[in-house]
Amino acid sequence: MKSLTQQLFILTLFVTLTQACPQAFDWVKLPAEERAAKAAIVVVGYVTKSYKHLADEQTTYSVDFKILRTLKGASLIESIPHNSSLPEDVHKISNFGSMLRCFADLNGEHVFMLFLHIVDDHLSAHYSDLFGAAEIWTMQMEDKVILQNLGYEVWSEWSPCSKNCGDQGVQQRVRKCTRVSADKCVGNNTEKRRCNNVVCKNVRDIVQLAKFDEMEKGVIALNVSGSMIYDITPNFYSQVSTPQVFSPLWPQKFSVMARIRPRKTKYPREGQYLFSVSDSSGRLYLGLKAYPSPTLEILHSTGRMSSVSIPLPHDNINDGQWHQFAFSVSGPNVTMYYNCLQRTTQVLQSVPFIPNVYKSTIIVGSKLFAMDRGADERFEGALSQLVLTSDANDAENQCSSSTWGEMTDQSADASPRQSSSGGGTAENYLEHWEWSTWSECSVSCGFGVKSRTPFCLDDKINPDDCIPYYVPKAHEKQCFNGRCPVCDCKNNGQCIEDGVCRCPTGWTGDKCETAICERGCDKGECTAPGVCRCQTGWSGSRCDKPLCFPLCRNGGVCIGHNQCQCPSGYGGRFCSDHHQENNGCTRECQNGGTCVGKNQCQCPANWRGSRCHKPVPVCEGGCLNGGKCRKGNVCKCKKGFTGKNCDMTEISRNKTDTCGNCRNGGTCDRKSKQCTCPVGFGGQVCQYKVDNDLCAKNPCQNVGQCIAYNTCYCPPGWFGLKCEYRKCKKYKIKIEYEMKEVRRMKYKLVACNTAAHGRCRVPDGYSYEERPVLKTTPDYTNCDDNSLEEKS
Repeated sequence: MKSLTQQLFILTLFVTLTQACPQAFDWVKLPAEERAAKAAIVVVGYVTKSYKHLADEQTTYSVDFKILRTLKGASLIESIPHNSSLPEDVHKISNFGSMLRCFADLNGEHVFMLFLHIVDDHLSAHYSDLFGAAEIWTMQMEDKVILQNLGYEVWSEWSPCSKNCGDQGVQQRVRKCTRVSADKCVGNNTEKRRCNNVVCKNVRDIVQLAKFDEMEKGVIALNVSGSMIYDITPNFYSQVSTPQVFSPLWPQKFSVMARIRPRKTKYPREGQYLFSVSDSSGRLYLGLKAYPSPTLEILHSTGRMSSVSIPLPHDNINDGQWHQFAFSVSGPNVTMYYNCLQRTTQVLQSVPFIPNVYKSTIIVGSKLFAMDRGADERFEGALSQLVLTSDANDAENQCSSSTWGEMTDQSADASPRQSSSGGGTAENYLEHWEWSTWSECSVSCGFGVKSRTPFCLDDKINPDDCIPYYVPKAHEKQCFNGRCPVCDCKNNGQCIEDGVCRCPTGWTGDKCETAICERGCDKGECTAPGVCRCQTGWSGSRCDKPLCFPLCRNGGVCIGHNQCQCPSGYGGRFCSDHHQENNGCTRECQNGGTCVGKNQCQCPANWRGSRCHKPVPVCEGGCLNGGKCRKGNVCKCKKGFTGKNCDMTEISRNKTDTCGNCRNGGTCDRKSKQCTCPVGFGGQVCQYKVDNDLCAKNPCQNVGQCIAYNTCYCPPGWFGLKCEYRKCKKYKIKIEYEMKEVRRMKYKLVACNTAAHGRCRVPDGYSYEERPVLKTTPDYTNCDDNSLEEKS
């Protein structure tokens, strides 16, 4: 995650770019490592003086730049004359300008990484990209530049200072060359800087005064490369008499310096005091907290407290790394330093105030009464320096921002091995475990991760008994295996160099985009290794088998899509035509028909015609009373009958009242408007003779009349052998019924085919009241079931 200052810088950059630099609209920023590869010189540092006021928007300007580290081109810098009026590590660099003209514009608020070259024996900004000569520095960016351009792994952390005071203290860090041989890497593998350059008599070492080396619990003393490191646990508690530090008065000018590595946890605690100065009642005079940012709490002479926190370039110090910081207190002025660089100065309302050193106590690693309140305010982690001095200038000399490089023998691992100091409980752990060698880089190219794990030197010992609890289960660091080639390989192809793919088995082509079918695909396309997608009408693993539908007949062979090779005597598209001399079909029988004689086709069901080319008409519901289904699926009825299915007589169609037409002695029932037929006759107007013996069981349903053996005359709207089916629209009529004392009318849906406002006859067995029928809603459909649907 980018820091707030980086986000503000990027926002300001974007607004500025879109206002004036015309090339910026389609601009894609070139990464720092690629700009470093194109520049002759790469340095890290900050502006000490700017000459921007001597330029305008149309001209460039120079800056005086303090170089903290040279990442590339150190020999080139040494080859040019140095301005004698400037300090040795400060150089004048030109060719910066307004971002409105796509230049890099520097300020004095940030540490920058500059990309330079030499023009006329002086350093000048190098532009391989818009605004590309400068970038706000981050450690991650520096690591990537070093890995890709110089061939080294990431720098190790700075070691503890070799001296607590004096002018001989040195810190160093190392890095390992990742190339075939060390001479292939650019630059030095060891970097050193001065540290603890303070007068010894001014130093009050809290670690020594608290007698960390004599503690039996709560702290583990480790000797790392000759320097002591103390691992503080939650059980640690120690105190120092304030007069041992300063007496008789606490100075108004002093420095506080520390180097710590807080225990990395998922949920770090707030506070974590490294030390505190309090009276017996718990009133705090002075305190130094570690989390989330190093903070100095100071009591004013006005009786109020102030908190001064160091602004960090990242969120907090809970990252498992070592951090050096210092506070310089000079009256009301408090200046803060972090990792050898001055961060900021804050002015307090009044001077610090510790009223009586003889009535106060220094609690180390906590705050007074914190043991009673739990561990929330106690520090937990590693510590190598905790110092108070009586000089406000000492904070600046905790470590130098200037470094120098050396080449050292790195035949052994760059990480120093821990050795016993003989102090505390460390004897139980030290000399019994070691780190494994580093694993291979996790990637074949680009940035990856390598790791190592701790192990017991005696494999018979349980790891929990030989490896300290504070040692992580695994240690990871970044690695770089060279720039990855650029390809667009498909189907899991491997890019082996720019534009060249190594294809897996079964694929070929410049981008491994073409599948291989070794046996080929005759009538198809190879879509995956050994897999063919066939064209229409072809099948088989090689798409070499044609399909004919329908199948070739009479022994014919399918030789192509719907192409048959017919045996002798047969012809037609599918070999269905039988050819004999003067006895064949000159035109092919269609729709599965078979040639059975001279121009004679035997047609399958539902087809007719000389070539089986005419469909047999199908009349839904069938044609009754001897009717025939004709072209257009229409019934042609016998004389005397009509209707869609020939289920109505001519009389019933032309006259709604049939009583005046009763035949064969039938009489009209004026109430029902129907003919009552004498024995031996039946039908709507008694027009049929009826064999009473054959109709004795009355097989007809739904008021149908038996007129012959297994022959029923059905009323309008009903059909079937026994008048068991109906087909009509649904209409609503009222049906009266009694329910206790309340007389209500009930609707039933019944079968009829009369007009919308006609009168419907309800089948026997239902009580009803005749009334005009209400027309049904449009969404009712024709019915074809034999049940009467009821609806309340």
